[in-house]
Amino acid sequence: MVDTKIPIFDLQSSEHYIFAAGGGGSKEYGKGNGIVAILRPSANRDSNALKIEDVFETADPVTSIQVYKDGSRIEYKEYKKTKESVISDGRDSSSEDLNSETLEIASSNKVENIEDSKNNKKEARKEDNSIKKLLDTKCIYVTAITENIFYLLKFDGKFHLLHKLEKSILMSYFNSNLFLLFNNEIYGYSNPLNNPKSIKIEMKPISDVDTPTEEYLYKILSKGDKLVFENESGTQDIATNWDGFFIYKANIHKVLRENGKSVFVFKNQKYIIEGNMSQIYCYDDTLVFFSNLTKEGRLYFVGNAQKSYILPKITCFNIHKDKVLVATCKGDAVIYNKGIFQTKMHISDDPITGIALEDDTLYFSSIVGEVEYITIKRSRISASIAIAILLLVVSVIVAFFYNKLNGVKNLIN
Repeated sequence: MVDTKIPIFDLQSSEHYIFAAGGGGSKEYGKGNGIVAILRPSANRDSNALKIEDVFETADPVTSIQVYKDGSRIEYKEYKKTKESVISDGRDSSSEDLNSETLEIASSNKVENIEDSKNNKKEARKEDNSIKKLLDTKCIYVTAITENIFYLLKFDGKFHLLHKLEKSILMSYFNSNLFLLFNNEIYGYSNPLNNPKSIKIEMKPISDVDTPTEEYLYKILSKGDKLVFENESGTQDIATNWDGFFIYKANIHKVLRENGKSVFVFKNQKYIIEGNMSQIYCYDDTLVFFSNLTKEGRLYFVGNAQKSYILPKITCFNIHKDKVLVATCKGDAVIYNKGIFQTKMHISDDPITGIALEDDTLYFSSIVGEVEYITIKRSRISASIAIAILLLVVSVIVAFFYNKLNGVKNLIN
């Protein structure tokens, strides 16, 4: 067990590290905010204990993080302007929109001194070169959301800040490309690691025609440093009614929330989910998410075969390869393998705020700031699977003796 000294709200893992994120608000209350990188026991030659490797401090508590190991790139088709590819207010979708910072500068009457301009350019080049050096080596990248700031970090044993966006981001998804939900609008960035400064919120044109709320599916296209989203008619979406989203193949799916229910479309079928729905994960053509109702939580697997499980209120969940990890308010960890219940363990007397799995080691965190782990034995299987195997063996034995008995009767007759 290791004490991070800050309340933990999210926990993610990589090959050698666990990343715990959270905070206690103002430092005046004695608790910091940030992300803690913890060396896993398998990577710590000196000890089997968890070891804090580095801490990145943030201004506000971190509510969620994502970890991406530099590797394969996901490339989307390049955007090509056609007659149909226009923004719904009639403006050419290839036109560049000025962001708020550009507008502020354009309206200013300041004239910059030539010498100051040269110095600023030198400083900018130095900053660009230092970021380029950080991006040259393969490593781990971490995105973090706080109440007022979005962070993009590189981790190579130490944290390095690549970019900071001072906006209240509602949700993000990072898979070598970056998707941000801000002010109920969706923004996309193509391989932002190549140019972290491309991560900025630009003003979108105001439309006189509302995009129909029944449009839930948009094609993702690459356009320089940006990603654009087109519906079936080739119109770019600029609606401001996005409450959530998920990525499936080369499409982005919109999630709407209405009257305490979440609505989305997947594989040409519309789903309406009751309760406060979590972020949606997608793997092996299956969507995985949970929702909490008044007295219970429900875990959903939506795909070719649809399943749902009723549990105590769910505090967090995560995905590792084919396994789905769920933690409950009662301190239980439940593991599903390809949508099938595998095992359940009581691992904490406090509600669990983060859960992650690497190899056969289950890591979990609590609101008090402690990160712990337990080893799951490979031979450990669920009681339901054991009973199923036992029933199968018994049925085979009964059938064998039944057939043998009938054979003896036939010989007598």
